[in-house]
Amino acid sequence: MPPQARRGPPYSPALYTAEPGTVYEDRLKLLASWAATGPEEPRPAGEVDR
Repeated sequence: MPPQARRGPPYSPALYTAEPGTVYEDRLKLLASWAATGPEEPRPAGEVDR
């Protein structure tokens, strides 16, 4: 399809579900916790990890 004929945004949302009480629910919750993690606080210049 030519680009000018495309309608809407170039992406589509995805929805994932898992049966309650399964290992897949645990894994999906873990994945969601990674996505929900906010950005780190900025560090002063010159500070290094130890």
